[in-house]
Amino acid sequence: MNTNAVTDSGSNPSISNNIIAFRISESNLGRDLKGDNYIDDSVLGYLDISSSRVGYTSIYCQPLSPKVSDNFISCTQREDVATQDLTGDGDFNDYVPI
Repeated sequence: MNTNAVTDSGSNPSISNNIIAFRISESNLGRDLKGDNYIDDSVLGYLDISSSRVGYTSIYCQPLSPKVSDNFISCTQREDVATQDLTGDGDFNDYVPI
């Protein structure tokens, strides 16, 4: 199956059951998925093998590759990119699993 998707260099896809999750650059897709008027972010993508459905999210996925377990996908979000203090510690310096 060819998804026509080129994953980010250094990104290791994660596979569990019928789901493959991967990090992909918006520039590889030629689309701004985060809505910030740039195509320079790495976002979360996935492939459902059972339905052959490929999906791309607006979730910034850096610096670690996403992980899949029992059809749940997680990745690491930087607070400064999310422009939110996701941990509630008063700064925007943390990496938070989502």
